[in-house]
Amino acid sequence: MLRLGIAGTGAMAAYQVRKFRAMDGCQISACVDRNPGNAADFALRFGIPRHYSSITDLLDAGCCQAVSCVTSDSQHARIVLAALERGLPVFCEKPLARTLPECQAMADLAARAGVPNLVNFSKRNAPALAGLKAMVESGELGELVAVEAEYLQSWVLTKAWGDWLSTPRWRWRLLPGESSAGVAGDLGSHLVDALLYLFGDLVPTGEARSVNLAQALAQVLAQEADGGQALAADGRQAPAADGGQAPIPGEFLAGSGPVCVTFSASAVLPGGAPVRLRASWIESGALDDFMIVVHGSRGKAILDFGRSRSAVAWYADASEPVTMVEGPQTPSTYQRFVELASRQRPMGAGGEDGLDFAQALRTQRLLDSLVPGGLPR
Repeated sequence: MLRLGIAGTGAMAAYQVRKFRAMDGCQISACVDRNPGNAADFALRFGIPRHYSSITDLLDAGCCQAVSCVTSDSQHARIVLAALERGLPVFCEKPLARTLPECQAMADLAARAGVPNLVNFSKRNAPALAGLKAMVESGELGELVAVEAEYLQSWVLTKAWGDWLSTPRWRWRLLPGESSAGVAGDLGSHLVDALLYLFGDLVPTGEARSVNLAQALAQVLAQEADGGQALAADGRQAPAADGGQAPIPGEFLAGSGPVCVTFSASAVLPGGAPVRLRASWIESGALDDFMIVVHGSRGKAILDFGRSRSAVAWYADASEPVTMVEGPQTPSTYQRFVELASRQRPMGAGGEDGLDFAQALRTQRLLDSLVPGGLPR
């Protein structure tokens, strides 16, 4: 039975507890949060026997055989490096870390430690993605002509998932000191990981643009039909709950300035086919829309998680009806980690299908080249 420690006590940590507990061979033995009250509440809520306020205390207790890091991006390196230094397997939420030097240090130490290390790029859990990969590799699509990839949400505008000014789960994603380049690190990392999984490589073309939080809010208020005033040029006003205006706390504008809330970029595949990427937290009408369209000389394949997470829509000819092609069932990222950490099988040479820290570092390097201004320094 694998004894797993959970670092972090937010909504994603709660989700992970449920996922890991649903599997045979894994128990949650402890949790840790830098806020002692949060750690205690989380332990009580989920019946976790031990809770700590520092990763050092958790590791010193010797109660865990592996650690899952489910914190804000800025805390990943500190927690993961501490666990790896003790020789423990680590499961880390994406993106690997906030900065490239942190990612490099984590990948290097994981390689030296020789223990299982996986990053939770959860889109890999969908059979449809594996199905699209099989179509690409089999040549069923013919010569690759073009690829469009987008991941769109709207929570910054709509507050569909809560008020980001006050809800910790969303607030940190918009803080320059906590986030990994905003939407680029959050949704963009999913896109880049999926594209590398499908095609092996991408080469940025240098064409990219982004909109930051202040710019986005200014644009929205300027377009409101109810007569609301637009933001000042510095973007220091935000929509209030009553439809008026409320000041944006300075921490959202600190450091290098507001994080990006939408970005688009271009790249090419090894064979020369153009790739267009787009990610947004401010896409009107979107909820959690992940889509990859692959155009080939023999037809078009559409992966659309809003339509199906298990099948790809295949259009062989404009005159023929769509065919839904089912993808193969694959072990989830959670299952793979438990199997590896339990020593049921060793880490493969390919880093468990490219989910290890080395591949996650590659993803972050590519993101750094794609995002205007790069990742945080």
